[in-house]
Amino acid sequence: MSDLIAPVRMLRWDTGTLTWVSWDGSLTTGALVIGAVTQSGTWTVQPGNTANTTAWKVDGSAVTQPVSGTFWQTTQPVSQVTGQGRTLLFATIAQSVAGTTQLVAADATKKIKVVSYVFTLSLAGTVKFTGTADLTGAMTFAANGGASAMAAPSAHFLETAVNAALSIVSTVGAANGHISYFLEV
Repeated sequence: MSDLIAPVRMLRWDTGTLTWVSWDGSLTTGALVIGAVTQSGTWTVQPGNTANTTAWKVDGSAVTQPVSGTFWQTTQPVSQVTGQGRTLLFATIAQSVAGTTQLVAADATKKIKVVSYVFTLSLAGTVKFTGTADLTGAMTFAANGGASAMAAPSAHFLETAVNAALSIVSTVGAANGHISYFLEV
């Protein structure tokens, strides 16, 4: 049989200190036999070297620490981000069937300015955004196709007139996704 040469990493226990030791010697196959290995004595893996009696110290006090801070509910409401004097709002696009779905209600004194949108269409068809008139042309998509358009909150690319709702109109397939927008005079 040929000699087998392999680096070995071993643990060494020296009166309270457990250390890694590298040994790059060689073992000849069949020449050396390592006997049974057993664990003996008390192994302490806690601070204070007394098993199961000392708390793990996180802050140095050795006492149980209360949990504090702000806790958030499991389901988060649609969030708002404020920037550049505007509050960025979000709305869901959730059609169960093709047709016209209002995304944002009209505001008597403000325009709806769309900053971004992302949606997919369940079946091959078209989608367009509307206010008092069409805001986009009909966009054609294959089944499960979709679109996304992003801009900075200071920019907008779709805008309704004052006191006009924002809607999505789909043919054949249902649209699902979301938009971000802000209201502006």
